Amino acid sequence: MAHPTAFDPHRKTDWRIDPANVALLVIDMENDVLLPGAHSEVPAAREIVPTINRLAHTCRQAGVPVIWIRHVERKDGSDAGLMWDFLPPMIEGTTGVELYAELDVQPEDHQVQKCRWSALIPGSSNLEGLLRGLKRESLIITGVATNICCESTARDAAMLDYKVFFVSDANATYSQQAHEASLEILRLAFCRVLTSDEVIAELEVPDSLRATA
Repeated sequence: MAHPTAFDPHRKTDWRIDPANVALLVIDMENDVLLPGAHSEVPAAREIVPTINRLAHTCRQAGVPVIWIRHVERKDGSDAGLMWDFLPPMIEGTTGVELYAELDVQPEDHQVQKCRWSALIPGSSNLEGLLRGLKRESLIITGVATNICCESTARDAAMLDYKVFFVSDANATYSQQAHEASLEILRLAFCRVLTSDEVIAELEVPDSLRATA
């Protein structure tokens, strides 16, 4: 792909997903966010569960690692920094930081804990080491919240030279306006934004093996 010669806010990258070097990240789909009445509830996050399950199933069929990332902080807040000034804690050892029960998590999947909005900022998690071990150089990003942990992780991934594929209908946040604004920013300079159907098509899994919605 030739580099741009002038700024174009509508320009899109022509990156394609390669199952041999991509991983699926599912970010913060945990009880503190998904259960009705939870302190950080994002109702729209429950709506994307079937889409995430479909993507996870398809990725496994294509040999793509599935990585479930949970936000978990120490009880004393010593790893939370200033984050508690903005959002409620997600505390280790509580049911709130467990993955939502309706997610299709399989034994062969990987699980990672993070303690910062971004899973890739130094000190937040062991995600980067895991990706190196899996020999993955590009990421499919899904989860919640679009404009907080998912966007933060996507931005840091891009700055670390991972190709990022951000799935528009497999991310969710507190409002559609905030969701769309985040997608626009990411599309401009950080990621290729695409739908779950486009991801599945590019994984080139035969129709007979694809998950149903």
